[in-house]
Parts: sequence; structure tokens; C-alpha cells
Amino acid sequence: MRQILKQIGSGLSVALVTILMYGFVVLSFSALLLLVTSMEEGVATLTDQSVGFAASALLYGQGVGIRTSAMSLTLVPWGICLALIALVRAIAARTRQSIIALISAVCAWDALQYWFMQLALFERTDSIGSALAKTSAVMIVGYMLAWMYSDTPLHQWLHNQWTQLPVMLRKMARSSFILANISCSVLALCALITLCVWIYRGQDAVVLVWQQLGMDTGSRVLTSVLYIIWLPNLLMWAASWLAGGGFVLGSLTHFTMWSDTAQHVPAIPLFAIFPQAVEHSAWRIIALLIPAITCFIVLCVMLFSRKYYRIVQPWEEVRLALEQHSFDWRGLLLRLGMPLLMAFGAIINIAVVVTLCALASNGSLGFEQLNNLGVNIAQTTGAIVRPSAVGCFAAWLVSVIALSGQYVWVSIRLRVLSHNKDKSDKYTQDDNSQSSNQQTEQKEQESEQTVSVPRTVSSNIQYEKTENSPHSDENASQESHTSRPARSVTSVPIDPSM
Repeated sequence: MRQILKQIGSGLSVALVTILMYGFVVLSFSALLLLVTSMEEGVATLTDQSVGFAASALLYGQGVGIRTSAMSLTLVPWGICLALIALVRAIAARTRQSIIALISAVCAWDALQYWFMQLALFERTDSIGSALAKTSAVMIVGYMLAWMYSDTPLHQWLHNQWTQLPVMLRKMARSSFILANISCSVLALCALITLCVWIYRGQDAVVLVWQQLGMDTGSRVLTSVLYIIWLPNLLMWAASWLAGGGFVLGSLTHFTMWSDTAQHVPAIPLFAIFPQAVEHSAWRIIALLIPAITCFIVLCVMLFSRKYYRIVQPWEEVRLALEQHSFDWRGLLLRLGMPLLMAFGAIINIAVVVTLCALASNGSLGFEQLNNLGVNIAQTTGAIVRPSAVGCFAAWLVSVIALSGQYVWVSIRLRVLSHNKDKSDKYTQDDNSQSSNQQTEQKEQESEQTVSVPRTVSSNIQYEKTENSPHSDENASQESHTSRPARSVTSVPIDPSM
């Protein structure tokens, strides 16, 4: 029971601290705006309505529309709404999150919002149930963001579920999310630059509107600061304008890069910054190619990077595969199919994000002519998603061509090397045959010499033996005696004086 009470107190503290900080800022700005307006107009009763005006502003910042006799304002100020969600997340992250704490925070928050509905100066365009649903969504989203990114059982459970997925699937999901995130961020940055250019080029028109409305310096500054709460809406309109979808101000005007009808815009300082048609076709082409170029560059970096896919294999692996004739068709299909599926997932993410942003950026500022402000959802989604898909497919084709070129180049190199090797082997064989022929000829000559040389040598040896040996005569005589028949020999005495 004690733990439950602590969790309830934690949720109540989140709701109370958030409303104190958020309410203080809104109430201070509302009081300052009414004070400056009353000083310029000379009306002292405006400051008495600061509480009711602040209560209406608190509800309007969460998406609850307001209605007066002259207008119906349902254009959600996403600038202040996102800031409120970030505030809830920051406060909830410093407490202990739980289901009971979330329920208590939502209940306390809705009770405070219902009290503000009773204090509001302007009438609501939403019913009580719809208004409480919107305010509850703000608290739930902020609290869940804090819960998901903190060290809680929910975060651990999500992490475990993520790690149990196959590695290939996780890699594809992470890569598609990164590609979609970078593409949307680049488009938002280009939209911000475009909006700054609009402000710079339309400052003279804004000053003219201020003069027509009789606004002094104080009200000019405060209204300019107030327009920041619609900055995300304006960024979405600028992105649609860059992509070729354009945006509309009710039935009065339609802004695109090809045409505009700015002369029908009502005298509102914010509307004075909206652009005219772009005269140079080169600038229009560059603006239309921003999604395609972004997706092409980012996906090419992913496909050729070692960190992601590295679709081009190392040269040594390709050479060994071609030499050994061990071509891995399954690996090649995975190498080419995974990036294609990843790009398809990124395109789906971009389409979902653009559709939701386009839907959230629309609203109304009046009853008849200004009852629809914003972009055409279908046109804007198609204008952004189609070039992105073309850029992704072009990057994938480049990777396929690069991989095919790598295999073709390596195979050509191997054929050239094998051809050169065959030639060198042939030349070596010819040289060997020539040398063998020469060796054969030399052997024949040597054999001929060896046949003639022994006879000469034997005769010489016999001659030398005949001359030098002292027993040669005796041997010869013995041989002659043995070979011839014996004859009688008469011995004759020899006179020593002779």
C-alpha cells in the first residue's frame, strides 16, 4: 500500500509541476500581450481578462480549438505543444515511472484542464470529451517517452524483445529508420532555410501590413514572437512548397512554385511572408530534386560503407571465388536484396511521417474562406515520396552496376593473366625444346668423338709401350714363338774382338 501511495504521489507531482511551469509562462506572456495592446489602444479593461485569456491559451496549446464571433481557430500550434510534451518528459524522467503513476498523472492533468475550461475566455470548438482526450494524449506521450528511455522494466522488456529479433532484420530496420530520419531532417532543414528566405524577402510586405493595421513597436514584437508557436506548421507548408505540392489558405489562394495569388491574402502579418512564384526553372528543378538527391546520397553511403552493407566485396574474395568457380548465388541475392528491402522500408517510413505531419499541420482560421489552411495531404505525400523512391532505386541500381563491374573486371583480369601465363608457358616450352635439341646434337657429336678417340689413343699407347718397354722384344719374340712353329737355330760363336 505504501508503494502504491508513493506511485500516486509521483504521478500527481508530475502533473502539478508541469502545469505550474507551463501555466506560468503562458500566463506571463498573455498578461504582457494584453498589457501592450491595452496601452497602444488605450483600453484599460483588457488586463482584467488575462486569466481567462491564459486559460484559453493553455487549452489551445494542447490542440483544443477556440471560437469567437469572428473566427474559428483550430490550427494546432505545434511549437508550444511539442515544448509541453518535452517538459512532461523531462519532469517525468526525474521520478519513478509506473502504470499507477501514469494513471494518477493523467487524472490530475485532466482535472486541471477541466478547471481551465471553466475559466476560459473563448468558446471551445471541441466537446469536453474530445478536449480531455487531446490533453490526456499530451500527458501520455510525454510520460511514455520518459518511461521508454529510462532504466525501467518496460525499457528492459523492449530491449529484450529487440535483441531477440534476427540480426538481419534488426540491421534492416535500423538502416531504414536512419535513412528515413536523415531524409526528413534534410527536408526540414531545407524548409527552414526556405522559410528564412520568405521572411527576408517578405519583410517589406509585413511592415506594410503593420502600418495598415496601425500596430506599434510593442505589438509588432510580441506578435512576431507569438508566430513561433506555428513554426512546425510553417515548416511543413514550406516543405510541401519545395516538393511541388504547395499549400492553400482556404479558398482564397494557392501557393506553389509556379503560381500564386498573393493579392487575395487577408491583412495578417504572418500571411505577408508567403512567397511568389519562382521565375527561374533551374531553381524549381533543384528544389524538386532535393528528396531524390538526399535519398540517393545517403543510400549510396550506406551501400558502400563497411559499417552497413558494403555491397562491393573485397577484391581478393572475388578473385578467389572466380578462380575456384565457387560462386555464391544465395549470398549475392542477400547482398542485393537486403538493401532493396531496407530502401522499401525507408520509403514507407517517409510516407507515414509525411502523411502524419501534413495531417497535423492543417487547420482553420475562419468559418468560410479561411476554413482550410495547410497542404493537400495526397499531393504533398506523393510529391515527397515519389522522388525519394526514385533516389533510393537509383542508388540501388548504382550498387548493382558497381558489383557487376567488379566481377567483370576481375574476370577479365584473370583471363588476361591466364592468357599471358599460357604464352609464357609456350615460350618456355619452345625454349626447352630448342635447348633439348641442342643438347641432343651435342651428345651426338660427343658420341662420335668418343667413337674415334679410343682408337687413336690405343694406338698411341701401343706405340709408347713398344718404344719404352724393355721387355717388348722379349714379349714379341715369345709371342712369335708361341704363334709360329719352332725352327732349328745354329749357334755361332762370337769373337769378342769384333
